[in-house]
Amino acid sequence: MQFKNLRGIREDKDIKQKDIAKYLNVKSGSLSSNLKELENLSLIQKSEDNLYSISEPLLEKWLKSEFNEKGEYPFTII
Repeated sequence: MQFKNLRGIREDKDIKQKDIAKYLNVKSGSLSSNLKELENLSLIQKSEDNLYSISEPLLEKWLKSEFNEKGEYPFTII
C-alpha cells in the first residue's frame, strides 16, 4: 500500500490525507500507518498544515521519469 500512497502524493505536490484517500478510493483512516511508515523512512514529509509531499528528491525524480516515459506511476496496484 505504501507505493500506492506515493502515487496519490506525487500528483498533487502537497496534499492532505483525506485527499489521498479520495484519490485512491480508500478510507482516510486506512492510510495513517502507511503514511507514518513512509515518513519514518524519510520518503515523505508532513507539514504543520497536515499536507504531505515527497521529501526524497531522487525518488521524486524517478517517479516523474517513470510517469513521463510510461504514462503512469509504478506500483499502482499493491
